[in-house]
Amino acid sequence: MRKTFMAIAAISIGVASSASAQSLLDNLRSLKGSVEGLVGSNRSADAEARSNSRGASVIGADGTVRYDVGSFDVAGIRLGMTPSEVRVTMQEKGFSVAETAEAERLTFAGLAKTEASRLMQTASGLPSIAGPSMVSGTDSGRNRLAVDFLQTRAGPVVSHIKLTFDRSTNDVDRLEADLASRYGQPSRKMLGSYGSHWCSVGGVAKCEVLPDPAAPKLSYSDSILTTLTLTNHQAMKARRDAEIAALFDKPTGERQRSLLGS
Repeated sequence: MRKTFMAIAAISIGVASSASAQSLLDNLRSLKGSVEGLVGSNRSADAEARSNSRGASVIGADGTVRYDVGSFDVAGIRLGMTPSEVRVTMQEKGFSVAETAEAERLTFAGLAKTEASRLMQTASGLPSIAGPSMVSGTDSGRNRLAVDFLQTRAGPVVSHIKLTFDRSTNDVDRLEADLASRYGQPSRKMLGSYGSHWCSVGGVAKCEVLPDPAAPKLSYSDSILTTLTLTNHQAMKARRDAEIAALFDKPTGERQRSLLGS
């Protein structure tokens, strides 16, 4: 672009007086600056559009906004975290930490043993990893954080998080605005205690009152208690149960057919 403008300027200088040539050159330089500014502006707009297209929200076919809720956190706690990660985060956020131990029969190994007994098969070599079913605590403002765990082969992982705000120590009237600033506008806002809901991207994720079993969901309710809940327990449990089922041979029906004489 610089060579083109300078070539035009040189031709103009050759056929006009020096004063006229200088005036023309100044005009060309001004035009060059305008063109470069326009190009730069368009590039910036394109970059911004690309950046926005990588954002956390999309518009669903039903016109609702959907988010990658699996990337959300509540008070720094995310789905899939381990108990040790939860303890550290809660302490950093100023919460006390209390644990409820999980029963041995409800660990991954315990559930597999129960399934093996039901099917009269064996389940060997499964790690028996003990861990909490819940870690909970309160902060100096009497806000309560309760974190539920799902027992998996690798140990307990976060599947459900519930933060209960104390109405006396929080500005509840502006809480919804703070939530929208933190997470974006809700995918669906309902009346009263049904509250606001943020739904996940893709699949058949819906923003209904009940959580979609296939996707994580964030919900806020202001009724008797003011709560913020992030969960994907149903889907995580279904995957865990399918993993346990895959450890065993499925019944073939051969025995029943022999008993029936077929």
